[in-house]
Amino acid sequence: MRISPRGTAVPRTEVLPATKPSTQPAKSIVPWVIAGAAIVVAGVVIMASLGILMFARKPVTAAVSPNANKTPVSTPKESATIVNLAGTHWNDTYENIVSKSYYFSPDGTINNSSKDTWKQDGRTVILEFNDGYARYEGTINGNQIDYKAKNKVNFEWTAKIIRAD
Repeated sequence: MRISPRGTAVPRTEVLPATKPSTQPAKSIVPWVIAGAAIVVAGVVIMASLGILMFARKPVTAAVSPNANKTPVSTPKESATIVNLAGTHWNDTYENIVSKSYYFSPDGTINNSSKDTWKQDGRTVILEFNDGYARYEGTINGNQIDYKAKNKVNFEWTAKIIRAD
């Protein structure tokens, strides 16, 4: 027994030793919640992408023409003869170009400028302007060149060049 400060007897009780603090960090569910949320988000993104791909595709249909058994009649859209660009004049129709004319010099330059060049292989033509800053790749179809162009800052456009002479 022990005596309290007031002088009364107090029964002795056992005191358990203090527990040592744990050296292991407390387990948290936060990382599991974050990982689960990431998996759910990834699944939603994948499903949305697949849905977009499925609905964006044009269906392939096999349409039967009423003239399927008849001899086909061709209406040539493209010229059968290959036009040599050397020594010819052409005008660009692109909307942002105001009356741009091209003279394809026999030496491979455009408008006699060494910075602007052209190359022709059959009906295919490649034009490069300003030492390759802009590149036009086109197909000659009679008196016009249908081209797709791209410049060094990845701006792309399409247009036609029409023969002037």
